[in-house]
Amino acid sequence: MKFWTPLFASGILFTLFGCGTPKLAAPPKKNAIQYRVDPELGKLPLRFAAAEEALTATTADGKKLCFQPKKKIAVFQDCKINLPEEITLSDDGVYGAGKRTLQLLRVLVQNPEGRHFGRLILIDPGHGDHALGAKGKFLLEKEINLSLANAIATTLCERGFVARLSRSDDRFLSLEERVQMAKDYDVFISVHHNGSESPKSYGLETYAPDTPRKQQAESILLAFLVQRNMVRATKEFDRGVKTARFYVLEHTTIPAILIEAGFVTNPEEERKLNDGIRRQKIADAVADALISFYQTTNAKEKKL
Repeated sequence: MKFWTPLFASGILFTLFGCGTPKLAAPPKKNAIQYRVDPELGKLPLRFAAAEEALTATTADGKKLCFQPKKKIAVFQDCKINLPEEITLSDDGVYGAGKRTLQLLRVLVQNPEGRHFGRLILIDPGHGDHALGAKGKFLLEKEINLSLANAIATTLCERGFVARLSRSDDRFLSLEERVQMAKDYDVFISVHHNGSESPKSYGLETYAPDTPRKQQAESILLAFLVQRNMVRATKEFDRGVKTARFYVLEHTTIPAILIEAGFVTNPEEERKLNDGIRRQKIADAVADALISFYQTTNAKEKKL
């Protein structure tokens, strides 16, 4: 037994019988993954090159667009763009994108010089839940604030911004919570409708922060652009650009404005506030103002 044990242990037995050294079977070859884009992404006017670590695309005039899987960032002409959703990558190598990201990319490719693309905009519908805001004969401010904010956010996304609502339903948010949310955004827009003891008060107005601080100038410029556009679009009375020490304006650290889009307490204006056509005019006015804002000011690095 002492003789045979080392023969087995060392493989000598195989040599003695002329079998040679045993060979291990080679592992089966894995099929190489063919990386590609899904049909919806493929509809964009881009030439794609897909690999394991990244997805790149080229426009018809040779501009490069780069993505990373499972990230919300694209790079276009050396500029980082925030995406609404992650770029997905399936186990079988298919890259995909959500509807909002596809929408942004489509606008981006069509308007490659846009400096506003991917800017993060927080639209803050004032009031909510037990905080009713101004009350008219038929309307509550908290409800029409949300309707107008929804229209603004939708329009901004269609124009290439990444817009979010601080609240998307009838909930209460403290002023501190709203300010805290704004820290992750590039611009803050609070949406309100006015109220007055006098039913004769009417018109549109836009507020910027009153206390001198960093980016107060940008806030005043944005307030001017929004106010000008709203008055032009609706042909309604111009109450002007004003400054105020509203908490959400004074405590944000980004350009911030507050819109008062008409008086709930004025019977004539109250009838207009639920008009979808008027609401869209204001949404377009805000979007145009933000595009002008980024064309006018020095573009800051986007928040990532």
